[in-house]
Amino acid sequence: MKVLNLHAMPKRRMYKSYRGTVGRIADNLLNQTFNTSRPYEKLGTDITQFRTPFGKLYLSPIIDFHTP
Repeated sequence: MKVLNLHAMPKRRMYKSYRGTVGRIADNLLNQTFNTSRPYEKLGTDITQFRTPFGKLYLSPIIDFHTP
């Protein structure tokens, strides 16, 4: 390996986001009732993290539950 200038690369550990029960759990205010009478009455969001060569990138889309 030295002669050919080869280097061993360690295996990346898999990311595990589950940390058990941390903080408080928010109350379920919608109770699975997504019917709305006007736009922007009920909104939802989630956060996704991407690893890039330039660092971490976060995506947080907002979805409107109103359907005409």
